[in-house]
Amino acid sequence: MVFVGLNVKDEPTKARKFVEQLQIPYDSIMDPEGALLATLPEVPPGALPSTLVIDRTGRVAVRIIGQVPPGELAGILEAVSAESTAAE
Repeated sequence: MVFVGLNVKDEPTKARKFVEQLQIPYDSIMDPEGALLATLPEVPPGALPSTLVIDRTGRVAVRIIGQVPPGELAGILEAVSAESTAAE
């Protein structure tokens, strides 16, 4: 499993400081102009934060708009992983 953050519309130095302060353990892609976000039709431009869970086939299996409630992500990842494994 791979986690990647997409930091949208923030000045890169400020965004990196945010990542450091929160000790975010995964890579973050800087998208200060929102160009990459514009290529993701699953995420409306004003719907930040958003979380996409993409399965092994590249399909968006889950879309969460807003913060993910604590403890909820683990169950979602298990379910998507089980779906992907069953399909193989």
